[in-house]
Amino acid sequence: MGTSIRIRRGVAVAAAALSVGALGVTLAPSANAAQDATAARVSIKITNGANFTADAGVQDNTTGIFRNIGRGRSETFTLNPNRGETVIATVRNGRGAEKNVRFNNQRQLCFRIGGNAGRPSIQQVGC
Repeated sequence: MGTSIRIRRGVAVAAAALSVGALGVTLAPSANAAQDATAARVSIKITNGANFTADAGVQDNTTGIFRNIGRGRSETFTLNPNRGETVIATVRNGRGAEKNVRFNNQRQLCFRIGGNAGRPSIQQVGC
């Protein structure tokens, strides 16, 4: 009888250790799920109204996407920022320019590039 009690205690300790480990594993995905629940897809359109091909793009805390945008052309980018996160529209030509916008679950953001290749500008415009 003494031996069976020791074995049972060993099994109980092992089971307790496994359940604590399992609890730790289940908390991590639920924390990520809560963060993902606040993320939303946003379409970001950048129009090049300047007389040069712009190296432009957008970024949030996790993703950055850049493309060459020809004169008079537009490009649309998609990001999944969290609410309250900053979305940055950037032109990398010359001295560069950027516009920071706080994301508040807008479905679409629009920007327009101006200036020249040496001193570009970018501003938020209505969609």
